[in-house]
Amino acid sequence: MQVMRTRKLSCGILSVVLALTMVFSVLGGTVFAATPENVKHYRVVTSLGDSIATGFSLPDYKKKAGDRFSIAKVRIEGSYPAIVADTVKAETFYPLATPGFRSNELRFVLCNDYDGDWITHKWEPFLSYIETNDYEGLKAQRSEFQSKVAQSDLVLLDIGFNDTWHPAVAVLQEVIRNGDPSYDFDKESEEGAKMIVEGYSYDDLRHDLEVVLKAPYNARRLPEVLYKLLTLSDYLPNYEAIVKRIYELNPNATIVAVGTYNPFRDWPEEWAQPLKQAAQTALYDRMNQQKKDFAKKYGDQFIYVDISDIPPVIQHSWADVTAAGGFSAWDPHPTVAGHQYEAQQIISCLPEDCGCKA
Repeated sequence: MQVMRTRKLSCGILSVVLALTMVFSVLGGTVFAATPENVKHYRVVTSLGDSIATGFSLPDYKKKAGDRFSIAKVRIEGSYPAIVADTVKAETFYPLATPGFRSNELRFVLCNDYDGDWITHKWEPFLSYIETNDYEGLKAQRSEFQSKVAQSDLVLLDIGFNDTWHPAVAVLQEVIRNGDPSYDFDKESEEGAKMIVEGYSYDDLRHDLEVVLKAPYNARRLPEVLYKLLTLSDYLPNYEAIVKRIYELNPNATIVAVGTYNPFRDWPEEWAQPLKQAAQTALYDRMNQQKKDFAKKYGDQFIYVDISDIPPVIQHSWADVTAAGGFSAWDPHPTVAGHQYEAQQIISCLPEDCGCKA
């Protein structure tokens, strides 16, 4: 009889333990999530990435850019890196995110033994609209990037957005430049930024397509670039090299890997659904899976932040775009609400404050 009672008591205790375990496993993500009030403090915060991490399109960005289309390495109020830096009580914030950067360019400035690709060498100033981002200019920035990463307790890493389309843009520019005798590179570079603001007309598109179709020899790079884009054969090894290099420069740094969202997600047209899903599966899911895998590999020092539920970016139907007479009616960058959402997601994934700074 005593044995039976002991067994019943043991089973009862085990049931309670299992029940509590299940409760905590369900609630753990919310119960122990950090808040702005109790999040761990980090002394030095650095943001690395592309135009999303710069705060491109935000009111303060437009104000500080003035008559320039792109600016870099400037704190933008309302951007998620600035919000996070303030929330974790950073004494120093290094905003190093740069418009137009792909994983190739970020790897280039962090890794002295990596020489980029032909786009880094030739087209980065055009794609970023920043003249100092030419090959020699990027090389000159290596010491700044590397020294500031080496000082950082928290590194916000947000790169990959431009990897999914800039290579194709560079190839088309190469084709147009070589296939059109009247092409003026300096003039087109200047007009490019204006075109984005005022609209890329259907006449412009028709002209560019005619040049491309008439210059098949010059388009020989297009299949190669599309293959690399769709297989992420550049991006995945670049991202891995970037992460490894950050830890080489600073073994104690915590990396926050911000997820890459699908900028085409909210296109309203029904015909676009298969294209959106294909992009999600082929590109963005695979990019984010690598980050999830690294979170398992590196443990607490590598934090993946899912931002797939980011509020809609500025969307317009193709009818609206057509009525506007161009293709600039769509802005894939986060809105003010989008940056606030990203900051909240990051903060909730950080550890709670232990009463001391990192």
